[in-house]
Amino acid sequence: MMYRVAKRLPDIEKFGLASQVRRAALSLTNNIAEGHGRYHFLDQIKFMLQSRGSLEELIDDLNVCEDEQYLPVDEIASLKTGLAITAADRWFTYAICVIKRTQKALLRYEEPRQPMMTLMG
Repeated sequence: MMYRVAKRLPDIEKFGLASQVRRAALSLTNNIAEGHGRYHFLDQIKFMLQSRGSLEELIDDLNVCEDEQYLPVDEIASLKTGLAITAADRWFTYAICVIKRTQKALLRYEEPRQPMMTLMG
Protein backbone atom coordinates (compact mmCIF):
# COMPACT_ATOMS: atom_id res chain seq x y z
CA MET A 1 0.00 0.00 0.00
CA MET A 2 2.71 2.51 0.98
CA TYR A 3 4.81 1.59 -2.08
CA ARG A 4 1.86 2.66 -4.22
CA VAL A 5 1.75 5.95 -2.32
CA ALA A 6 5.48 6.46 -2.96
CA LYS A 7 5.02 5.87 -6.71
CA ARG A 8 2.39 8.60 -6.88
CA LEU A 9 4.57 11.31 -5.34
CA PRO A 10 6.03 13.98 -7.64
CA ASP A 11 9.41 13.38 -9.30
CA ILE A 12 11.02 16.00 -7.04
CA GLU A 13 10.37 13.62 -4.12
CA LYS A 14 11.78 10.52 -5.85
CA PHE A 15 14.94 10.50 -3.72
CA GLY A 16 13.43 12.27 -0.72
CA LEU A 17 10.00 11.54 0.65
CA ALA A 18 9.23 8.65 -1.71
CA SER A 19 12.45 6.92 -0.72
CA GLN A 20 11.71 7.50 2.96
CA VAL A 21 8.21 6.05 2.64
CA ARG A 22 9.59 2.90 0.99
CA ARG A 23 12.35 2.51 3.59
CA ALA A 24 9.98 2.99 6.54
CA ALA A 25 7.46 0.51 5.12
CA LEU A 26 10.20 -2.06 4.56
CA SER A 27 11.74 -1.41 7.97
CA LEU A 28 8.39 -2.00 9.65
CA THR A 29 8.03 -5.53 8.28
CA ASN A 30 11.75 -6.38 8.46
CA ASN A 31 11.91 -5.56 12.16
CA ILE A 32 8.86 -7.72 12.86
CA ALA A 33 10.53 -10.62 11.06
CA GLU A 34 13.89 -10.13 12.75
CA GLY A 35 12.30 -9.82 16.19
CA HIS A 36 10.36 -13.01 15.59
CA GLY A 37 13.61 -14.81 14.91
CA ARG A 38 15.16 -13.74 18.21
CA TYR A 39 14.93 -15.98 21.25
CA HIS A 40 15.64 -13.40 23.92
CA PHE A 41 12.61 -11.49 25.17
CA LEU A 42 14.33 -8.12 25.30
CA ASP A 43 15.48 -8.49 21.69
CA GLN A 44 11.93 -9.32 20.62
CA ILE A 45 10.58 -6.25 22.39
CA LYS A 46 13.34 -4.05 20.95
CA PHE A 47 12.46 -5.05 17.39
CA MET A 48 8.73 -4.59 18.02
CA LEU A 49 9.40 -1.08 19.30
CA GLN A 50 11.56 -0.34 16.25
CA SER A 51 8.70 -1.54 14.03
CA ARG A 52 6.29 0.72 15.88
CA GLY A 53 8.73 3.60 15.29
CA SER A 54 8.67 2.86 11.56
CA LEU A 55 4.88 2.93 11.67
CA GLU A 56 5.02 6.38 13.28
CA GLU A 57 7.44 7.50 10.54
CA LEU A 58 4.92 6.42 7.91
CA ILE A 59 2.20 8.42 9.63
CA ASP A 60 4.48 11.46 9.69
CA ASP A 61 5.31 10.95 6.00
CA LEU A 62 1.57 10.99 5.29
CA ASN A 63 1.35 14.27 7.20
CA VAL A 64 3.99 15.72 4.87
CA CYS A 65 2.01 14.46 1.87
CA GLU A 66 -1.00 16.28 3.25
CA ASP A 67 0.93 19.49 4.00
CA GLU A 68 2.42 19.54 0.50
CA GLN A 69 -0.91 18.52 -1.07
CA TYR A 70 0.66 15.56 -2.86
CA LEU A 71 -2.39 13.36 -2.24
CA PRO A 72 -6.08 14.10 -1.59
CA VAL A 73 -6.80 14.83 2.08
CA ASP A 74 -9.54 12.21 2.31
CA GLU A 75 -7.20 9.53 0.95
CA ILE A 76 -4.51 10.45 3.48
CA ALA A 77 -7.05 10.37 6.30
CA SER A 78 -8.20 6.98 5.12
CA LEU A 79 -4.61 5.69 5.07
CA LYS A 80 -3.85 7.06 8.53
CA THR A 81 -6.99 5.78 10.20
CA GLY A 82 -7.44 2.72 8.03
CA LEU A 83 -7.41 -0.75 9.38
CA ALA A 84 -3.84 -1.44 8.33
CA ILE A 85 -2.25 1.25 10.51
CA THR A 86 -4.71 0.97 13.38
CA ALA A 87 -4.49 -2.81 13.43
CA ALA A 88 -0.70 -2.73 13.22
CA ASP A 89 -0.45 -0.38 16.19
CA ARG A 90 -2.81 -2.53 18.24
CA TRP A 91 -0.85 -5.63 17.22
CA PHE A 92 2.44 -4.09 18.39
CA THR A 93 0.92 -3.23 21.75
CA TYR A 94 -0.50 -6.72 22.10
CA ALA A 95 2.72 -8.46 21.02
CA ILE A 96 4.88 -6.46 23.41
CA CYS A 97 2.50 -7.24 26.30
CA VAL A 98 2.52 -10.95 25.47
CA ILE A 99 6.31 -11.04 25.31
CA LYS A 100 6.59 -9.26 28.66
CA ARG A 101 4.02 -11.55 30.31
CA THR A 102 5.75 -14.65 28.97
CA GLN A 103 9.09 -13.40 30.23
CA LYS A 104 7.66 -12.72 33.70
CA ALA A 105 5.98 -16.13 33.83
CA LEU A 106 9.21 -17.89 32.90
CA LEU A 107 11.19 -15.92 35.46
CA ARG A 108 8.71 -16.81 38.20
CA TYR A 109 8.72 -20.50 37.38
CA GLU A 110 10.97 -22.57 39.58
CA GLU A 111 11.35 -26.29 39.97
CA PRO A 112 9.27 -27.53 42.89
CA ARG A 113 11.43 -28.02 45.94
CA GLN A 114 11.00 -30.80 48.38
CA PRO A 115 10.69 -29.82 52.01
CA MET A 116 13.87 -30.27 54.03
CA MET A 117 12.24 -32.86 56.29
CA THR A 118 11.57 -35.29 53.47
CA LEU A 119 15.14 -34.99 52.30
CA MET A 120 16.47 -35.85 55.75
CA GLY A 121 14.40 -38.63 56.72
